[in-house]
Amino acid sequence: MKIILVPKWCLPFGYGLCLYWFVIVVKGPYQAYLIAHEAEHVRQWKAEGFFKWPVKYFYYLFKYGYKENPYEVQARQAERRDYSKYA
Repeated sequence: MKIILVPKWCLPFGYGLCLYWFVIVVKGPYQAYLIAHEAEHVRQWKAEGFFKWPVKYFYYLFKYGYKENPYEVQARQAERRDYSKYA
């Protein structure tokens, strides 16, 4: 997994994102909880598969909204659980 720190203007609508199953882009400065959150999305993507995960993610996004999207719920749990791995 590769982590790329970018300037704030590169991600105007969020703090981080997962690109495919191996790259995490994070708006600097480095924040361990955010890395843990995006790393969970990488894990989810690998588990679900290259094509299946994005389709399910957007389906859940439209069905449940961002906060209740099951993938986001898991990622927020990972922030607390895995924070120390990236601190």
